[in-house]
Amino acid sequence: MKLRIKLWMVFLLFLVGSCEKEVKFRESQPIDAAELSQFDDSIRGRYQNHEKQESIEIKHQLIVETSSMSVKLERSSLDSIPNIELKNDSLLINSNAEMIAYDIEEDSINLPVQDSLFHIGAFSEVKILEGVYFLNERRGDSGWNLTVLQKGKHHDLSIIKLMKSDTKEKMITSNFSTKEMLAFIDNFKNKEVQMF
Repeated sequence: MKLRIKLWMVFLLFLVGSCEKEVKFRESQPIDAAELSQFDDSIRGRYQNHEKQESIEIKHQLIVETSSMSVKLERSSLDSIPNIELKNDSLLINSNAEMIAYDIEEDSINLPVQDSLFHIGAFSEVKILEGVYFLNERRGDSGWNLTVLQKGKHHDLSIIKLMKSDTKEKMITSNFSTKEMLAFIDNFKNKEVQMF
């Protein structure tokens, strides 16, 4: 029971922390870039962030993030949870007739967490120009969120999101060419950059 409560608390903290608002655009950006129906072979693959122990995988139409979440364990609390077995230094979870093993280090367990970050579909578009990928995601009537993917020379990947510095900021109504958009992103003060 305590393990379940701890897992829910970590999940809720993750949700609260991810509520930061991104800059919205009235139209999908940039206006002069070609729209893709799937990601190119040149960017597909798995990218690892060793500092944060997380990775992303870019598939044909999907980007999935895998991270690790450490949860404190009280070994005595495991006896009361169904479908869980403690064997040596592994925690075995019986999930739909499949046994999944997780290593236990001292009093903690590292659980892999997968999250779908982006899916090309009815409410999302991917545009590309000069090797830069522009992921546009429509959120209801509130405009388009923009995430930029840029692949480096050494199979590394930068993910850039433009974040609001003030919740009172309005939607950006300008349409940008790719060159204008890249300059806008470079000069934007409040951006979140992840390196993989």
